[in-house]
Amino acid sequence: MHVRVIDSLEDFMALKPQYDALSSGTTHSPFSSHRWLAAWWDTYRALGPVRAVCLSDEKGLAMVVPVQFSRGSIGRIPVHKVSFLGGGWGEVDERYRRGAAAGGEELERWR
Repeated sequence: MHVRVIDSLEDFMALKPQYDALSSGTTHSPFSSHRWLAAWWDTYRALGPVRAVCLSDEKGLAMVVPVQFSRGSIGRIPVHKVSFLGGGWGEVDERYRRGAAAGGEELERWR
């Protein structure tokens, strides 16, 4: 297995053909689609670094795990957090909701 970490939205967008080939023929949630994750990436990158951990084998792309890094706290103890991209959707600050709303409108056009 080969591990590659993607750290830019542009590189994630370039991954689309491989990502779509990986998920073709498989029943999956629209929330795991490349388009949806790209919209999340574009919105959530303002809250902290976003990365896609990609695993490849001799057949090509085998798995993609998009994650978000952020800071938080447990009680009064500051911690670094990593979560699946979009996993903390309820935590989006009001100043970022405008971008998320625009992404939702675009998602409707994709249908």
